[in-house]
Amino acid sequence: MRIKRFNESIQKVNESKTLYRLVRVPNGEPLVVDIESPGKFYFQNIKDIDESLLKGEKGDLHVIKVTTDDNNIDDNASEASTGANGTKVIVLKDPSKAEVQSIEPYKKG
Repeated sequence: MRIKRFNESIQKVNESKTLYRLVRVPNGEPLVVDIESPGKFYFQNIKDIDESLLKGEKGDLHVIKVTTDDNNIDDNASEASTGANGTKVIVLKDPSKAEVQSIEPYKKG
């Protein structure tokens, strides 16, 4: 039996995470984002963004950068979503607890 050291059992509480959401704006339409609840599905890193997840849609791509607390990430749903499409996806428990930092046009690479 392995004994844990005191500092191994301490968990980080309320650590902030930066996440990225990809949205497509249909041609000729304005970009509209609900700032109070910007969305449920995100990527952990901007380089992980997979535009193929927005299949069949046409228009300009934009990236929404948000911050939220670690405890707002649904680990089970994130794991299930990641397994389903092969891309690491982060699922939020409560999208209204994500704070929008910026919205910018998406540039590959």
